[in-house]
Amino acid sequence: MHPALDIPELMDKILGYLCKSDQKRCITICRAWSELAIDYVWRYVDDSGPSDPSIAELARLIAPVKKVTNTANRAHRASYDLERFHSKYSYCVRRLVVCHYPGLDDFTALLSEISRTTPSSPILPNLHTLAWHKIDPEEEFAEPLAALLRNLPLLENVNMPGFRDISLILSNLHRSKVLHSLDFQPFGGMDAVSCIGDFWSQLHEPFPVEELGVTVVESRTIIPLLHHLPYLRILTLSVDMDDDLDRQSLFNSLSLFSFLTSVRLHFRPPVLEFNEVVGVLDCKNITHFSLGSSPLHMPDSDITQMALAWPQLKLLEVSRIRLVEWSGSRTGDPFTQKTSFWAVFVLTRLCPHLERLALYIDIKPRDTPPFNASSLPQRPQGQASHATQTATANLREVDFGETAIYSEMKLF
Repeated sequence: MHPALDIPELMDKILGYLCKSDQKRCITICRAWSELAIDYVWRYVDDSGPSDPSIAELARLIAPVKKVTNTANRAHRASYDLERFHSKYSYCVRRLVVCHYPGLDDFTALLSEISRTTPSSPILPNLHTLAWHKIDPEEEFAEPLAALLRNLPLLENVNMPGFRDISLILSNLHRSKVLHSLDFQPFGGMDAVSCIGDFWSQLHEPFPVEELGVTVVESRTIIPLLHHLPYLRILTLSVDMDDDLDRQSLFNSLSLFSFLTSVRLHFRPPVLEFNEVVGVLDCKNITHFSLGSSPLHMPDSDITQMALAWPQLKLLEVSRIRLVEWSGSRTGDPFTQKTSFWAVFVLTRLCPHLERLALYIDIKPRDTPPFNASSLPQRPQGQASHATQTATANLREVDFGETAIYSEMKLF
């Protein structure tokens, strides 16, 4: 063998260009190659990947299936297997993606094994991404999953089912100082999160999470946690049921996030009023705002407030449902003021970065200002006004929902 192949840095570069099967072959060449190749082979454990090791293979490394008749020998063998895993494989795994298939419970078996052995040192010390896609996971797996999370000091990204009670999971996750993304999304017919516990009352420093996705029973479930996420940039939130005060409290809480850039919310009907969501306009760095399901009553004046508050806006998705199909606001008043094409004109002029727009348009507006620059509203002092702003948004995608524009008017 050429002496150059004994240089670890050179071999590391070479292994990076090899396919997974060739990397596996390199494990058998010699001890020096084996250590480097094992690190590459086990870097990503992914059930969905065609060549990456699966969770079943990882489970067999931690607890190999061996026939041991003597009870004492069985305990000794389990200790030896775990020690072998720690010394040879545990530091290699960086990303763990588990896709549940009917009849396969490899990850749940792995969780049970970790819970049984209760390792004192981190089981996967270099793991930075954990994703578990399972339909309707049993609630009892929340505890062993929390035990696994307790021993992952470098965890940055977590995507897992939203158990009804995630308090134990959150209390262990807050130990991570580098946690960046946290996503509790339902799979199949799962229930929404209804309990997050009170662990935040014992926090001495803020949660470092920047991206949060969760489906909750009601807004009040998640509001206490939001108060401890000062660095939050991206929020994806679905709410099963709510009342007016809870929704307004939620949007008022969002007004405190100076780093927030993307908000995607999903509420169930009835119709939302703009005064319920107006608090989020205090977040001046918003680039993406999406409000799904519930119709939002927003006349041109409200759209103008959005455009003035969010000059960096790139995506705006609000109600595309025809409001006339609803009886009116919850107070019983009819919707006499609606969104017209004037709102589109304002958005494309005051938000020059806008690329996607989705909303319902009233194609028969009563009175609108003339479509020229002099009619645009003035920005607050210190921001660009219509006299200095020459850029116009280059919309790439427009969705007017149930607007009957093609049958009742000609746009081009």
